[in-house]
Amino acid sequence: VVGPFVFEFTLPFTSASLAQSVDQAVTANGATLTLETVMLTPSMAQFIVHSDHASSPLIGSVTLHKADEMYYALNQHRMYGASAFCMGVSFPIAFPDQPATWQLYIEPDQGGDPWVFDFETPALTD
Repeated sequence: VVGPFVFEFTLPFTSASLAQSVDQAVTANGATLTLETVMLTPSMAQFIVHSDHASSPLIGSVTLHKADEMYYALNQHRMYGASAFCMGVSFPIAFPDQPATWQLYIEPDQGGDPWVFDFETPALTD
């Protein structure tokens, strides 16, 4: 087969995104973590969690729940300072085009109760 070959196609694209301040503090195992921000796109969710204590507990698994669905974190970025701890968590999931209620679970590495954050997201639209 001899070319040239020309392919014409279109790809769907949406510019929908949302950055939502949550500022929800949860205490478990004697340590308080705060879910600061939820950032959403149609294919990714990112969360910023912090603690005002540099000696924050070691974090194990991080999962995101909606009804009977559960998602595991794609990656986690942790930053430690002299007086604070901050963690960014990403999930590669498709967000619904309608409002939804979610829970972010952060499990301690050494066992104990998880930090559970409840939040709602609006519909993502262009």
